[in-house]
Amino acid sequence: MQEQRSEAKRKLPTGVRERHSRTCASREGRKCDCTPAIEASVYDARESRRLDRVVKIRRTFTGKGALAAAKGWRRDAMSATARGELTFEPRQRLEDAVAEWLTKCERGEVRSRRRTEYSASTIRDYRSDLARFVMPTLGHRAVTDVTRADVQTVIEGMNGQGYAGQTTRNAIVALQAFYRWRKPPIDPTVNLDLPEPGARRERAASPAEAERLLAVLDGDERDIYAAAFYAGLRRGELQALRVEDVDGDRIRVSRAWDQVEGEKGPKSKAGERDVPIIGPLRAILERRCEGRPGSAFVFGTDGAPFSPNTLRDRSIRSWAAAAVGAFLQGRDDKLEPIGLHEARHSFSTWLDHAGISETRADRYMGHANPSVQARYRHQLEGQLDEDARRLEEWLAGLRAGKVVAFAS
Repeated sequence: MQEQRSEAKRKLPTGVRERHSRTCASREGRKCDCTPAIEASVYDARESRRLDRVVKIRRTFTGKGALAAAKGWRRDAMSATARGELTFEPRQRLEDAVAEWLTKCERGEVRSRRRTEYSASTIRDYRSDLARFVMPTLGHRAVTDVTRADVQTVIEGMNGQGYAGQTTRNAIVALQAFYRWRKPPIDPTVNLDLPEPGARRERAASPAEAERLLAVLDGDERDIYAAAFYAGLRRGELQALRVEDVDGDRIRVSRAWDQVEGEKGPKSKAGERDVPIIGPLRAILERRCEGRPGSAFVFGTDGAPFSPNTLRDRSIRSWAAAAVGAFLQGRDDKLEPIGLHEARHSFSTWLDHAGISETRADRYMGHANPSVQARYRHQLEGQLDEDARRLEEWLAGLRAGKVVAFAS
């Protein structure tokens, strides 16, 4: 039996060997009863001279085509090692390496792709997504042993369990951020087959619909939603807004609120901005700020900001009661509940329809990336007719000589 095993090993090319499971019968001299993994290795001459010992770079492959993949990797790795592009890296379990990375992110030692510190909420999301979806499958594997096929298996498993496309993408984004920092010779998180993120929050209310929605609300609910509709502030910015931030004809946005860490800086550098106060919001802010200290929350009580969950529940109940009352009276007044973020979408859309330039709209919205703003602008009912009328008026003015034609 031992002779047969030796004969089988001799058939494998140099630098390639089988790795049997710990419970495999071959370890006791009997016939193999497992599906062995294939390990390929290359000699790292530079590290061997530096450490004064034999150093090999190893990579393990499993599943169908493992032998071919191992031979292909070894062929490429030998060239990369000779050029100094591939060097020895101590083997480390993925879960240990990820824990080290997250700790460095928390200390501010590791920065995001934009060269800024990761926010506490982003780190919490990364830690939760990796622990829940990735580590149970890949956590025990060595960082350099994880392959693209392994990550794709995680994706397909989440698809099979019915998770939303965006949930799957969030988990993989966290893993991609880790490997972007780790910079392995082969990044297993590129060219993946990810599911579609699903429907975005693409609803935007018209000004008339916003007025109907606000008319049903009372007290804090009405005031907070009005600030979201008419100033486009994020939920955390609304929570952290203080009386001293309301300055005459503008709102100075310089902070946000996190449910765990409390007050913090804005989402990005662009998040620190001035937002104009328009008519429908002016009276509300004056009433809520009058006679109060500058450090008081505009939308809060007893020294604490409002609770988003409480706000949402009370608002939905008010809208539902109004819809039932309209139905009983025979009126067809449809009130579709809306979230604070969708109210922010509405403000962005109104800026676009009002002819505010994209540059100024981006500034008021606090968007660091202009491409994000495009996702916030939506088509309101009647926009096509309005644009057609404007085009016809422009053409008529051009024919009458009242509009300067484009230079040729």
